[in-house]
Amino acid sequence: MHLLALYWLTTGLLLFLANKGVSLKCEICRSTDYDCNGTVHNCLSFLDTCIIVQSERMLASKKTDAYSHIKKHAVIKRCTQAHTCNENITFVNVGDGGIIVTRLSCCKDEKCMKPVLPLPPVNTTFNGKQCPVCFSFWSTKCKPKSMVECVGDQDYCLVISGTGNTGSPGIVQHNGPKMVTSNISIQGCANKAFCDTFDEGIVQLATITIAGGGTCELARDMLDSAPGLFGPFLPVLAGLLLVKIIV
Repeated sequence: MHLLALYWLTTGLLLFLANKGVSLKCEICRSTDYDCNGTVHNCLSFLDTCIIVQSERMLASKKTDAYSHIKKHAVIKRCTQAHTCNENITFVNVGDGGIIVTRLSCCKDEKCMKPVLPLPPVNTTFNGKQCPVCFSFWSTKCKPKSMVECVGDQDYCLVISGTGNTGSPGIVQHNGPKMVTSNISIQGCANKAFCDTFDEGIVQLATITIAGGGTCELARDMLDSAPGLFGPFLPVLAGLLLVKIIV
């Protein structure tokens, strides 16, 4: 069975079998600020961890190509499974869409109720590497039409595709916004911490949970890049919906 089909089938069965006899309780909230405060709810029985997802998107100035101080923030707190918690800070560079920073913090006790610590400063110094860049929220394939210059520790070229969703809070009773699901495809620069999250078949990019797969290859130095670099990558339509959903 295809990975995506298996993931959603498993999730559906677990949701169906879940009951109200749960012990874990997590704070549930969502905000476009640095932190959020919500109500504590019972988690579904198969979810054993509380998670805080922090994200920040830093935009590039169109005049100077340098990354400006314009930042978009988002934070969500919900229930999850412990094996999805990779607490290393990840960086993904999607060109005009900006640099997307994501940090997961997981816990099972009152520590989850403490204020969220700010994300560390982003290293925006160009590191001499570049990658093909594109993103789409309409298809699982996208065709790069330009290159993006990598910064900081973004030493890898990323290709990822699958199904993206805004994430269910994972609680017994939920009357909030419904989970939005769509195909997704992204190419750009990434750091090793993001590439390491592929093992479970589920990765977190800002407030979007992506079930699918991808590859990371060491990025080439700009002086070594050949004109035919686009060849190995998958074709697709690039969209701007990613920017809207992330923030």
